[in-house]
Amino acid sequence: MAKPHPYSKNVTDVTISTTTTSGSTTAGALAVTVYNRGTSAGTLAGASLSAGEGWVFEDNGPYAAIAYDATGTTFEITEEVE
Repeated sequence: MAKPHPYSKNVTDVTISTTTTSGSTTAGALAVTVYNRGTSAGTLAGASLSAGEGWVFEDNGPYAAIAYDATGTTFEITEEVE
């Protein structure tokens, strides 16, 4: 189970989801982690996210919605929100 980042003092909810489609993260999230669990590259914020690679956004939140496309692969997305 994901633990809230120690700098995210107002976290009230942590969600973990998987997706194989396109979409965007929750606008206003205090921290976001996106990990590509699949076998093909996807895109995150317009950049390629290779299989087995993850990006963490945690120090400067809240964040605007972050666009992703996991078509043909699987992303695991963890979000910390107020």
